[in-house]
Amino acid sequence: MDQRSVSTWVISTFGESAMHPTIRAMRFLEEAIELVQACGLTLEEVDRVAGVVYSRPVGEVSQEVGGTRLTLAALCEAMHVDGDIAATVEWDRVQLKSPEYFRARDAAKRALGLERPNGVM
Repeated sequence: MDQRSVSTWVISTFGESAMHPTIRAMRFLEEAIELVQACGLTLEEVDRVAGVVYSRPVGEVSQEVGGTRLTLAALCEAMHVDGDIAATVEWDRVQLKSPEYFRARDAAKRALGLERPNGVM
């Protein structure tokens, strides 16, 4: 699995607009929140961290990606999870499901006001 393969899958499943940076950022945030929830963080802790982050100047995307990947590697180690294996297992699981399954989930998220920023279909 590499990011081009994932990008190709996203486009073939959801269309070109699904690669809009805001949509991808929202999906990343959703997954990150699900991860920290699974690690035991409360909504109050998540809100507190978000408040601190948004009180600081905006970072540079490339540096923040690097920091995210390093921090995820350390979290995986702390949680005794092999991040590479977990990503491969998830990629294999996703590949087994039909595109319609994911399109239905996407439609449900859009009905809740998630996923699609204004003007992006």
